[in-house]
Amino acid sequence: MSNPRPITVRVRGLPCEELLAGDIINGIIGINSRQLPEYHFSIVPTCDRETEITALVEFPLGLPEFLLPLRTNPYGSQQFTHDQELITFDRNFVGFTQLSTAEPAVVDVIAICGIDGHAYGSWQSKESPYPMWLRHFLPKDFPSCRIMTWGYSGKLARLDHAIIYDYAREFLEGLKRIRTGEARDRPIIFLAHSFGGIVLVRALLQAERSGISDQDLASLLESLLGIMFFAVPHGGMDLEDMSQITGSADHPRVALLNHLRNNSEQLDAQREAFRDFLYHRQSRSTSCKVISFFETEQSPRLQQNENGEWARSGDHCMPLTSNSAVLGLPSQMETCIPVHTDHSSIVKLNSRYDEAYGHIHHHFRTLLGLSPKPLSTRPSKPSPDDSLALLIMTAKRTPSGLDLDPSSNTWRSAIGAAQSSGIGKVLMPMLLISAVATVSFVPNNNIVQWCWNKKKWGLWGIVVPVALYTARYSFLEGDTALTDDHVKTDLQD
Repeated sequence: MSNPRPITVRVRGLPCEELLAGDIINGIIGINSRQLPEYHFSIVPTCDRETEITALVEFPLGLPEFLLPLRTNPYGSQQFTHDQELITFDRNFVGFTQLSTAEPAVVDVIAICGIDGHAYGSWQSKESPYPMWLRHFLPKDFPSCRIMTWGYSGKLARLDHAIIYDYAREFLEGLKRIRTGEARDRPIIFLAHSFGGIVLVRALLQAERSGISDQDLASLLESLLGIMFFAVPHGGMDLEDMSQITGSADHPRVALLNHLRNNSEQLDAQREAFRDFLYHRQSRSTSCKVISFFETEQSPRLQQNENGEWARSGDHCMPLTSNSAVLGLPSQMETCIPVHTDHSSIVKLNSRYDEAYGHIHHHFRTLLGLSPKPLSTRPSKPSPDDSLALLIMTAKRTPSGLDLDPSSNTWRSAIGAAQSSGIGKVLMPMLLISAVATVSFVPNNNIVQWCWNKKKWGLWGIVVPVALYTARYSFLEGDTALTDDHVKTDLQD
């Protein structure tokens, strides 16, 4: 007999001191429990509040008695007082939730679940020990990625009039809130399942229209690195079973479902507009790679049980065809990958050695510019190749190239990642030279001078600043970081 599926609860409002936060969680659970339940937790940053941290608390045997209201009201929350501060427990995961600590964070990864799904549970395996691959696999393989989920009120039974435009606007406003300061220009990879992909496409199209007057959205589009679509119905899908949940034709969700059906004119127009959006980016050399996964197995239909609950226990059908799940772009712009599973399970991965995760891992490395490596030989620290990729990516994704002050956190993150590989005074300059040769970036005065002062680099202490000086001279046509006389004088020294 397999173990029950654990319940993961999000705890917010915790102070930044991790030991104190742990004491608060233990105290609340201990005080409110007749019998102490089995649980464990991890501390993660809060996406949009630097003065707080968040905890993900897992209850392997189900919710303890004092949290049972969260079972009857999945979108609700419970608050507990500690030292006159309110600590909030919820299991809805609405909004943005960071799943791991990324230091330094070089890339943002954001996952969007499907309609009637769950921002955490939709990505969690259905097999013991029930890993959630965004939390348990990706951070280990790509520790410099800030991995987040975005949840929304998408239950079909709710009397909610929201349409795709509303979800897209909500998503964009949330993105602007979590991508401030250094994160504003950070490269971003999106993962989207089913309806989540429709929301994402609509959001990007809305961002393109608003980007002229909204610099945050313009920066978002410039930072777009890649998208992984998982069974996204770009051309509509069979929703016969989902329509049963809404019941009458007067239900406010009917308009949303009609938008998603097969042969939907709205979706056809959206897919065509998104193809144009991607072609336009390709023509500007700011291309976004698309990887489209689609299911090959039938899915059980939704069926209501004797308790009135809906579950996928009915007859089997094929809700989404492969033609609907792809954009139909050239192979250099879109990679299409069949996955031998059903519509829901396509994002419920059981192991790092699942074939689907192998594809995901490979394309992550490609998007990040990392050299292919088998999973079993991944080093515990970034390799020189990985560090070079981080430096290059920083250069590519900065609007004016690598025009940053060496004291800035963005520059220090890239350099710090390189140094954490154990790179010494020979390889570090070589990485910088490779970055110069690989991308067109404009080093500023401070960067050139900073490299010039690295006397411990020996000969490289001359070669690197000269290379940077040459790059700057070439791009700025005379607006040099060091004067010719300065270079000649220092070379003679």
